[in-house]
Amino acid sequence: MRNVVLTFLSLFALFFTFSPSNALAYDSISEQEKNKIVQEALKIIEKRYTSLLPQNSEENVEIQIKNTKSQLRLENIIKRDQDYINKLGASYKKIEILNVDDIQINQVNETIKLSLKVEVAKYYQYKNKKQMEEHPWLETRTHEFIFTSSENKRSKLYALVDYKFEDEMDYTSEQASNSNLPPIEEMNRQQVIEATNDISIMSTQHLYNRSGARSYAYNWYNKNNPDFRVFSNNCTNFISQAINRGGGVNMDWWGDLRWWYQGNQNTTSWSVAHDYVYYARRNNDAGGLGAYYISNVKDLKIGSLVGYDFDNDGYFDHLSIVVNYDSNGEPLTAQHTPSDYNRPWKSVNSLAKHYFIQTNDYWYSN
Repeated sequence: MRNVVLTFLSLFALFFTFSPSNALAYDSISEQEKNKIVQEALKIIEKRYTSLLPQNSEENVEIQIKNTKSQLRLENIIKRDQDYINKLGASYKKIEILNVDDIQINQVNETIKLSLKVEVAKYYQYKNKKQMEEHPWLETRTHEFIFTSSENKRSKLYALVDYKFEDEMDYTSEQASNSNLPPIEEMNRQQVIEATNDISIMSTQHLYNRSGARSYAYNWYNKNNPDFRVFSNNCTNFISQAINRGGGVNMDWWGDLRWWYQGNQNTTSWSVAHDYVYYARRNNDAGGLGAYYISNVKDLKIGSLVGYDFDNDGYFDHLSIVVNYDSNGEPLTAQHTPSDYNRPWKSVNSLAKHYFIQTNDYWYSN
């Protein structure tokens, strides 16, 4: 059974039509050798995704790596991905590789390092549904390989030594949060004034463009807008951009609570998950966009947010933005770090505490 769609000829035509975005860096590697290395990597990626699909008994999709730790890491990643979809009560039906980009090859003696970015559409189906989901889960990940090469009488041989797949959300290196902010439960106990028509009569009301925020998320979910710097954990920076550039919400420059980006400087509310939620829930000034918690995830609107506390320490570690709904009415989200679009909100981290953050329909300016 072959439900991973991977057309080597068309992909290679894409790879080697060079442009600044997908140029290859390599030392002393012939064109023929380069093609063979990339082809070997694509076969490994195909096997990785094939392993997520229901298997025929005769099909063998194991990926053998010489490095035992790397082999265990890969097996854990595959298992975690399968667990995500199982906990949704669904199963993968087709996985399609859409695009391969940012190919980098470097060779030092017999060691060859290859890095490439792959965009994948994962089609899934709930066990109580007859049809696959209308909106496939799009993910973009960086795959890194280390091969060793050796020669026999006919050609060069390549052995896989290490394979890394960008899958974890590393929030430990996010720009430092404001340590003076209270944890989530304390924030909940504090009185919150939501942004409403109580704002000064001199203020002008503006509609939050929810579809515009969704469009921005789609256009930039798998790449970075050059107008903004990129953080090692880029989730909140991405959310702020979607609300500001896509949703048409002005930055908030004044008052005790602020939300802005300029040049290489910004408020922590722009780029840090916990700080953003603290800001949005208390925003009743002219500028920015207010928000409030709701209890039913299915009531979240397009352009609203899901917050995650990964280690249950009372602080938000991650935010994603609602962009669609699945056939069960559950929100599908977009995010950075890692890059996803139409990702089921539950699959981000099933062990985390979740919070449903409804953004206001309007923001205000003086």
